[in-house]
Amino acid sequence: MRIFAAGTAGRVSLSLVAAGLAALPVAFLLPTEPLRLVACNAALLMLVAGAGIGILADHHDRHEALTFAPSTPAGYLTLALFVAAAVLLGTRFAVVGLGLGLLAIAAGLFSVTARHDRSALVLAGTLLPAALVSFFLLGEFALALGP
Repeated sequence: MRIFAAGTAGRVSLSLVAAGLAALPVAFLLPTEPLRLVACNAALLMLVAGAGIGILADHHDRHEALTFAPSTPAGYLTLALFVAAAVLLGTRFAVVGLGLGLLAIAAGLFSVTARHDRSALVLAGTLLPAALVSFFLLGEFALALGP
């Protein structure tokens, strides 16, 4: 079983993931709080971009068509959970939105791996909540460290 696609896109994906993983712990060693937050966000963006490029490159290597709309009920569930999480994160029910974001990640991983849903909306509905939840949790962790 391959984890990363072969070729240039696979190498770019692997390097972005490796750089993000290496930069994340280093970000917490920076002296000031704003620098820590910027470095954490940059590391997470590298991780999410690497994962997205890797997924798209893997689809391309397998010659699988990437559709726009979900093709399975699990894909539609992922999309609904993502939209609900995005709406609730802007309200006083942000904790519920965070939980729905985690459920969207799990449903998205299930629909992509087990149900083979190859749609752009499902991939976005999986990667974007992963980025948002990670930004939120790491931002809170960086703020808790203090100066």
